[in-house]
Amino acid sequence: MTTTEIKAELNRAKEAKRAYKLAKDKADDYERLLIGGKSIRYDSDGSKSERKGNPIENAYCQLADYKAEADKLLKEMSSAREHTERLINTVANPVQREVLTRRYIIGQRWEDIAESMNYSRQHVTRLHGYALKTLCLNVTFSP
Repeated sequence: MTTTEIKAELNRAKEAKRAYKLAKDKADDYERLLIGGKSIRYDSDGSKSERKGNPIENAYCQLADYKAEADKLLKEMSSAREHTERLINTVANPVQREVLTRRYIIGQRWEDIAESMNYSRQHVTRLHGYALKTLCLNVTFSP
């Protein structure tokens, strides 16, 4: 594998986390609206037929759909994270592993990684490059 392919694999966990967070926030926001009563039309008692059905029932069905999507994305996020952790754990150097973990699992910015590890940003990106090269060798030649 190339370093670009390795970075794409590692970024899957970060992207999956972002997608899950967006879906979860959407479901939570919709639930707050629903519970707050602002998204529901209460002028109907449900006794007469409505064009699109009962709005309260429809709102709860929509909420269930949002929550199901968030649950699906949570499973995808967990799977991507496990895969990323397995890749990172193949790097022998603990400092390089820490850089990869902070970047791809925790999702820290380069500046934050450098500050927390007491290195310059340039040195952290250099360590990252070394770790990616190590991963390329590990993935290419692993049984």
